[in-house]
Amino acid sequence: MKTLLFEREFGVSIDDFEDITQIDRFIEGRIGKPLMVVDRRDTLTLRGGNVFKIRNITRDSLEADIDKSLKEVEAQLERLKIEERA
Repeated sequence: MKTLLFEREFGVSIDDFEDITQIDRFIEGRIGKPLMVVDRRDTLTLRGGNVFKIRNITRDSLEADIDKSLKEVEAQLERLKIEERA
C-alpha cells in the first residue's frame, strides 16, 4: 500500500529505484531539503509509532465495542436527565 501511495504521489515506479538511498535522494530533490530521520521510539509512542493499542479487530469485536459505547452514552444521557429533573 505504501508503495502505491508513493508511486501515485510522485508519479514514478518503485522499480525505477535500486535501493532506499535512491528513494531518499529522489524525495529530498522533490522537497528541496534533506530528510530528517527521527527515532519514533520515545515515551509517547508504542509499537513503532502507534500511540494506540494495537489489537486484532474482527466484526464481532467491533460490534461489541460499539454496543458498549452506546450503552455508556445512554447511561450518561439518563444521568443528565435525572440531574435536570432535580
